[in-house]
Amino acid sequence: MVSPLILISGFHYTRVMFDPLHCLDLGVYQVAVPSAMKELTANRTIWPAAKKAERYRQAYREYKCWVKMHRVASYTNQTFRAKAWLKKKYPQISQNQCKGAALRSMVYWMSHVCDRYKISDHDKMRALMFSSFAEAD
Repeated sequence: MVSPLILISGFHYTRVMFDPLHCLDLGVYQVAVPSAMKELTANRTIWPAAKKAERYRQAYREYKCWVKMHRVASYTNQTFRAKAWLKKKYPQISQNQCKGAALRSMVYWMSHVCDRYKISDHDKMRALMFSSFAEAD
């Protein structure tokens, strides 16, 4: 089967480029952030509330304080909700819940949170991943 793209006048495969917005902000980050939140809210280590839903609310309150303290321009006003982020087969944030620019800045907050919680090798790897995302940005 031939791609209809080759029928476009002047099209050449060398003109196809990947951009960070679509690959990271609206790709990797939409899965990485809620996956990390699922792990970080699984117990009461970081946010001490008894129920998972309340731990998500505590995380959101912390996020909002961080946003104000760092004067972040792009952020989400949508409260973090496990039901919204965990309703699919794997954790995921939709663009209705958090736009790409807000997710991009949220990676810095996740790096901050993950850096505080480095007990196991897995925790250290997660913290390194988010700090690397922030550094690459």
